[in-house]
Amino acid sequence: MINQKVLTDNSYIKYSVAGYEFDIRNDIWNLKKSVAINFSYIHEYLEKRFHEGFIYTFSYFAQEYKPLSVSTNFHRVKAMLLEYKIKNFSEHELISIYSDLKINNYEKFRTLKHFLMKWKDLGYYGIDDNAYEYLKMIKIPEFSHGDVVKRRDPNVGPLTEQEINMIVDGLERGRKEGLVSDCYYTLTMLLILSGRRNTQIMSLKHRDVINNEKGYFLNIPRAKQKSHFFRGSFRELEISEKIWRQLVKLMSDNINKVKDVIGEDQDVRLFDDLPIFLSTIQLGKVSNDIDFYDYLKDDFLHIGTRQVRRWLKKFPKCMKIHSPRTGKILNINSMRFRYTYGTLLARNGGNLSTIAFAMDHSSEQSAGYYIKNLCDNVNVIDKAVGCYLKDISGVFLGKRDYQGDLLKETLTMDIRKVNENDRSCENCQHYNKWNKEVR
Repeated sequence: MINQKVLTDNSYIKYSVAGYEFDIRNDIWNLKKSVAINFSYIHEYLEKRFHEGFIYTFSYFAQEYKPLSVSTNFHRVKAMLLEYKIKNFSEHELISIYSDLKINNYEKFRTLKHFLMKWKDLGYYGIDDNAYEYLKMIKIPEFSHGDVVKRRDPNVGPLTEQEINMIVDGLERGRKEGLVSDCYYTLTMLLILSGRRNTQIMSLKHRDVINNEKGYFLNIPRAKQKSHFFRGSFRELEISEKIWRQLVKLMSDNINKVKDVIGEDQDVRLFDDLPIFLSTIQLGKVSNDIDFYDYLKDDFLHIGTRQVRRWLKKFPKCMKIHSPRTGKILNINSMRFRYTYGTLLARNGGNLSTIAFAMDHSSEQSAGYYIKNLCDNVNVIDKAVGCYLKDISGVFLGKRDYQGDLLKETLTMDIRKVNENDRSCENCQHYNKWNKEVR
């Protein structure tokens, strides 16, 4: 158990964003199904006087942020404590850590910095003023999350068309051979075709499958929204009839499985809230003493992210799918499918807003790296600037003599012919007035 003397708050029972109860006096906090954090290591690596601040600060994050984010940040902080043998959080200790910081630890140290500053802001003992001011001052180099996309990393970046075709062929072949279940076949195809995150696809319920006069659709729960509620907001995605039929088959199988556990005599409306990707393991844990509808209020019956990750790692090995670029077993995960989806949108001429909307981003910022440095844009750029640089490049190539002020002519060739003497910005054909008033 964690040092009891430092826990002065009487309300030991807290609730994570996902609605899971945890007791801050315990070493292990369950924040969500298959998401837990274990504090047992702090007995050896952290002095007892720091326990209160450490525990209560993480308690704050557990109640305000999504479980997966809390778990990720917890393990980053833990990794920093263990690797740099941090015993206290004095300014001297932080300076020492920062001076020895490795490139691959930038993100971890950024998380540690945010955690320690929140610790101080919450008012718990452990972070003095000098350490706090030092943390505010230091700048940690940014890691570009779009690098793997821009350089088309063969191990973790977007997949090629050939690799995607190999995966789809593997799914079809595995299904015929009985190596790929209907559940994982459909889940993987949705990840490929939608570009959505694991958690979004795993959160789907029967009611989200739509068939109307306009076609076939999926009402997909959004992720990383300000609303932390499970299935708090949605976006509609059009799907093919083939995928719709596969989903209907899964739903029918799910209803039969549930009837085997809770009986045939059930309100059919209950089945609308069944998860499409049902965990048979969790279904086996259902108790007769609890109303079955209570199990449908959260993600208890949904398969977990760990199961999906394991499946995506196991599948290419089982089907012997090798990457043509590396010669190794193809590395598959939902993020690579997502990168591929965004890259294809950019290659087909999608602008920032189109890509952001299609990939369910809340802003256009994260969609930018699909367009930046995209080698397919080289021809477009050449075409756009070629007419401006043609004469200047001719001089460098020895195709023509330098006559007159070529640079001046190049820069003024867009001036409207209405008044050639007016060289103001407003008279350029590319000028767009900024319509936002400056206050």
